[in-house]
Amino acid sequence: MMPRCRSALVALLVAAAPAAAAQKVDTLTFRNGDRVTGEIKRLSRGELEYATSQMGTVGARWIYVVRIESPRFFELTVRSGARYYGALRAAPDTGRVIVHVAQFADTVGLDSIVDIVPIGQGLWHRIGGYLDLGLTFAKANSNTQFTFGAEARYRTRGWLARLTAESYYQKQASTSATRRSSLSFFGQRFLTGLWGVGGSTGIESNEELGLDSRGTLAAAVGLALQRSTATLITAYAGFAGTAEDYSGVDRTTNLEGLLALEGDIYRFGDHKLDLSARVHGLPSITDRGRVRVEVDVRVAYELLRDFTVGLTLYDDFDSRPPGGSGSANDYGTSFTVGWAF
Repeated sequence: MMPRCRSALVALLVAAAPAAAAQKVDTLTFRNGDRVTGEIKRLSRGELEYATSQMGTVGARWIYVVRIESPRFFELTVRSGARYYGALRAAPDTGRVIVHVAQFADTVGLDSIVDIVPIGQGLWHRIGGYLDLGLTFAKANSNTQFTFGAEARYRTRGWLARLTAESYYQKQASTSATRRSSLSFFGQRFLTGLWGVGGSTGIESNEELGLDSRGTLAAAVGLALQRSTATLITAYAGFAGTAEDYSGVDRTTNLEGLLALEGDIYRFGDHKLDLSARVHGLPSITDRGRVRVEVDVRVAYELLRDFTVGLTLYDDFDSRPPGGSGSANDYGTSFTVGWAF
C-alpha cells in the first residue's frame, strides 16, 4: 500500500474499529497446531497479549505464532520502521499475514513484525512502564539508603512519549544526608523507516556534585541501529541547552552537543529479563573543554508475573563542574523490587 493511500485510510479505520473492539474474534495458530480465538490486546517486546473467555488475558511468545486472523483493524510496525494498517487475513503460507483494507493489501512476514496495536485502542492499553523501589538499612552505622525509579511510556501512531522519575537518598550517622533526583520528559516523532526526531526537557539535582538544580531542554535526530521484538538500539545526535545552579556559584547557561546511545534488550523464558542502558555524552560548546557523561543501567528479572527484582546503576561525570566545590564524579548501585505494567 502506498504511504499516501495509508494516510487517507486512517480516519476510516479509526471510525470502524470500535464496532468490533469488544468482540473476541481474533484467531491465532501456534507451531504445535493449537488454535485459539480471543481478542488481541497488543504485541510488544516479543510478547503477544490476548484475552480469551476461559483464561482471561494471557501472554504468548510471538515466535510461536504461525498464523493470525482478525476482521478488526490494527497498526503493524516492522523492523524497517514501516507501518501497515488494516484487517488481518491468513496468507496461503504459514508465517505470513495479509494486511487488508478496502482494495489495498500487503503481505507481511510474521518474523518481521515488532509491534501490533489495535486501532482505536484506549489510552491505558497504550501505556507501559515500571515502578522500582529499594531500601537498605544497617544498624552498625545507622546507614539508611532509599531509591525510587519509575517510567511510563505512551505510544500512538507515529509518536512515542516517555516520562521518567528517579530519586536517591542516603543518611549515615554523624554525616549530612545525600540526595539525588531527576524528572524528565521525552517525546519522539517517527519518520520514514528507522529515523525519528525528538526532544526532551527535565530538571535534576545532585548534592554529591554540588548541583542544586539543572534544567535541560534538548532536541535530536535519532536512528534505530537495531530493532526486533527483543532488541531496540537507537543512536541520537543533537543539541542541549542547560541552566545550572551550583552551590556558591551564580547561575550559568550553556549550550552543549548531545551524542547518545540507548538500548533495550528483552529476553523470554520462565522468567523474563529486561535490560536497559542509556549513555549520554554532552560536550560543552559555550564552555570549551568541559564534558559531561551520564550513564544509567537497569536490569529487572521477573519473579512472579509483572513483579520483579533488579539492579540499577548510575554514573554522572563532569570534567569541569562550576565552582569546584563538589565532586567531578558520582556513581552508585541499588537493588530493587518492582512492578512492570
